[in-house]
Amino acid sequence: MSSEGTVAAPIVVPAGTVVARRHGSMPHVTVACAGTAAALAVLALLGYVLDNDELRQLLPGQAWVKVDSAIGLLLLALSWLVPRRVGDGFAALAMLLGVVVVGEYVVGAGAGFDELLFDDPASAVHPGRPSALTLVCMIALALSRLLSFRGRGRWGQLAAFVALVVAAVALLGYLYDVRSLYSARPVTTLSVHTALGSALLAGASLAAVDGGLLTWAARGSDAGALLVRRLLPLALIGLPLIGYVCLLAWRQGWLDDVATTLALLVVACALALGYISWFAARRVSRIDRRRENTLRELGELKEDLERQVVERAGQLERHGGHIAVLEDRQRIAADLHDIVIQRLFAAGMYLQGANHPGNSPDVRDRINTAVEAMDIAIKDLRHSIFELGGGRTVGPVDLTTAVDEICTESRRILGFLPDAIVDDPDYEAEAVRDDLMAVLRESLANVARHAGATAVDVVLRAGDGLISLTITDNGKGMGTPTHNSGTRNIAERARQRGGDCTWEAAEPSGTRVRWVVPAG
Repeated sequence: MSSEGTVAAPIVVPAGTVVARRHGSMPHVTVACAGTAAALAVLALLGYVLDNDELRQLLPGQAWVKVDSAIGLLLLALSWLVPRRVGDGFAALAMLLGVVVVGEYVVGAGAGFDELLFDDPASAVHPGRPSALTLVCMIALALSRLLSFRGRGRWGQLAAFVALVVAAVALLGYLYDVRSLYSARPVTTLSVHTALGSALLAGASLAAVDGGLLTWAARGSDAGALLVRRLLPLALIGLPLIGYVCLLAWRQGWLDDVATTLALLVVACALALGYISWFAARRVSRIDRRRENTLRELGELKEDLERQVVERAGQLERHGGHIAVLEDRQRIAADLHDIVIQRLFAAGMYLQGANHPGNSPDVRDRINTAVEAMDIAIKDLRHSIFELGGGRTVGPVDLTTAVDEICTESRRILGFLPDAIVDDPDYEAEAVRDDLMAVLRESLANVARHAGATAVDVVLRAGDGLISLTITDNGKGMGTPTHNSGTRNIAERARQRGGDCTWEAAEPSGTRVRWVVPAG
C-alpha cells in the first residue's frame, strides 16, 4: 500500500486462459496395458501347457502364437510392472531373444531353442520360431522400454510407434480377413496374441514417457491437443469400422460391385471426417475467443499498471523533494551541534579558566555572567536543533557523552584529559543534567586555575535515592575554600535541589569536590 492508501491491483488470470504446462506421464494406463498384455502371454503359455488350441489361437482357424513370442511378450509386459532396474533386465532379455532369432533367419540355421520347451506341429516352416513381423515388434518394444527412462523419450516413442503401426495393420488384417496384412511370406504370420499384445505394450510405452505425445493428446488444453482428441478416435476406430461395414456389405452381396462399395466408403469417411472436423473447429474457435479476451484483459491490466506506476513515480518525486529538505535540515542541525555548540563549550571553559582570584570583583562577575549566558545560549541552540531535526535528536546527547565532551574541552585549559566514569543505569541523573554540567565545568575550571594538578578523576553516580558528582585532583590543594562566585554557584545549585556540596583534601594530595543531591 502506498502512502496515499492506494492498493495495487492484483494480477488475476481470467477464467478459460490456456496455460502451458508439462503433462507428466500416465502410470495407471501403463500398468493397465502391460497387465493386459501379460495376461495374453500367460494364456498363450497355458495353451501350450494344457495343449489347448483355443488358448493358443484366440480366433478359430488362425495361426498359433509361438512359445518364443509369448515369452517375449511376457518379459516386455513384466518390464513395466516391476522395479526399474529389474524391468531393464527383462527388456534386455526380450531384445536378446529377438536378436538371436533374427540371427537364425540370417544364417539360415537354428540355435536349438525354437522347440526347446514345446513342439510346434502347426508350422511346417521354422516350427516354433516367431515371424519377422513379431521380431520387429519385439525389438522395437524392447528398445522403447530401455530408451524411455534414459533421457531418450523421443526415440523411445518412435520405437513404440513402429511396433504400434505393425500391430495395428495386423489387427486390421484380421478384422478385414486380409491375410497379407498380418503375414510376411514365406514366414509364419503375426498371431492375434502378438498383434494385440504388441499394441497394448506400445500404448504402455507411450503413456510412460513424461510429457510424451500420448499424455499431451489426453491432457493438453491447447488447440492441437483438442484436435487430436477429436480426430484420433475417428482414425483408429471410426474409419476402420466404416471400412469393415462396407466390406461386409460387399461380401454379403448387399452392394453390386466394388466401385459402389468404394464410393460408399469414401462418402461415409468424408461425412465422418467432416463432422468431427467441424465439431473440433468450433471448439478451437472458442479457445481462440478466450485467448483474445484474455489478451484484451491483459492489455487493460497492463494499462492500469502503467497508470499506477506513473502515479507512484509522481508521488516518489514529490516525496523526494521533501526528503531533500529534511536532509538539509538534518545537516544544518548536525553542523550546529558538532561545531557551534562545541565552540561555545570551549569559549566557556576558557573564560572560566581566565577567572583568577586576582581579578577585580567586577571582572569576575562579568566573566561569570558571560559563562551563564553561554549556558543559556547552548540550551537554546539544543532546543532549536531538536526542532530543526523534525523532533529527532541530532548527534549523541546522552549524559555519558555530555560528560565526555566537557572533559575533552577542559583538556585545553588543564593540559591533560580527565578520567570520567558515569554510573547511571536507570537514567536518574538526567533530571538534574543542566546543574551537573554546570558544576562539572566550574569545578574543572577551578582545578585549572588553582590546583596545578596533573590528573583529575570525575565520577558521576546515581543510586539509593542520591545523585553524586565527585571531582578529585592531585594538585596542591585548595586549602580553605574561597567563597568566590564559582564556588557559591556550585553550593547554591546543591542547596536549591535539597542537597549539599563539600570540599575536602584528597590523599596524598589534591582536593576532592563532592556534589550530592537527592534523586527524583
